[in-house]
Amino acid sequence: MIFIVLATITSVLMLLILRLFEKYKVHTFYALMLNYFSAFVCGLINKWIFLPDAEIHLSAAAWGITIIEGILFITVFYWIAQTTRYYGMSVAAVANKMSLIFPVISAFILFNEPMQVMHWVGLLLALISVYLVSYADYSLQLKQNKFIIFPMLVFVGSGVVDTLINLANKTVVQTDTQQLVFTSFVYAFAFITGWAYLKIIPADKQTGKKFYYQTLFDWKSTILLGLSLGVPNYYNLFFIIQALNSKIFPSGQIFMILNLSNVIVSALVGVLLFKEKLKWINWLGILCAVMTILLMR
Repeated sequence: MIFIVLATITSVLMLLILRLFEKYKVHTFYALMLNYFSAFVCGLINKWIFLPDAEIHLSAAAWGITIIEGILFITVFYWIAQTTRYYGMSVAAVANKMSLIFPVISAFILFNEPMQVMHWVGLLLALISVYLVSYADYSLQLKQNKFIIFPMLVFVGSGVVDTLINLANKTVVQTDTQQLVFTSFVYAFAFITGWAYLKIIPADKQTGKKFYYQTLFDWKSTILLGLSLGVPNYYNLFFIIQALNSKIFPSGQIFMILNLSNVIVSALVGVLLFKEKLKWINWLGILCAVMTILLMR
């Protein structure tokens, strides 16, 4: 259970750092790339401390999943940014967290993990709770239909990311060394993908600006917060894999609990630290999330 708690804490730390981006005029995409570089370095330091003599070796299948995960990490973030731009944070949050259905269903289908009636009820309640916690007056105002692809991509992409982590952990990334290499090089490939995006994605035909264009940003804040973000980011994935290894619950239920605990703690942190106001419907969502976690026991 400790690894679920630690994964939740690191996830909330990431959220807190991201909340500082606007205040300190951080260039989002540059900071994101620095974050992945920093996470990769954290992985190398971990290897040097705990497994100094271990060879950096994975099977072809494991490298394939690692590369795909790295590409998806930064790509899904871009989709989240675009969803937030056109539809707001609530839609992005709902699309991201609703994706918990993917690792749960895939674990049931691919790995024959048991799903009792109460677990199916819990899954339905989890989806309801995510929507209620993220609900805002503008959450369903999807007027710019030509951009509807972005929340759909966030939903599918986030689900695939979690599913692949579970797949890798159960099949090709099982030893301590393999897991350490996987958690390090996922971020290396995310950084490389971001660099490739900077070079190959063309500028907008109407504005003549690249997708990452941003005015009035501060380089010092971008570097400092970008590198800082990489530390909890690395350990978040590390603790998720350790939680899966603990087998305290079936993997699908672990992903469900992780997503819901993130929803609950993030909402409460918003209230306590950022003086956000939650409506009764948001509190109802938090109650549903707590009930869902209890059903998983």
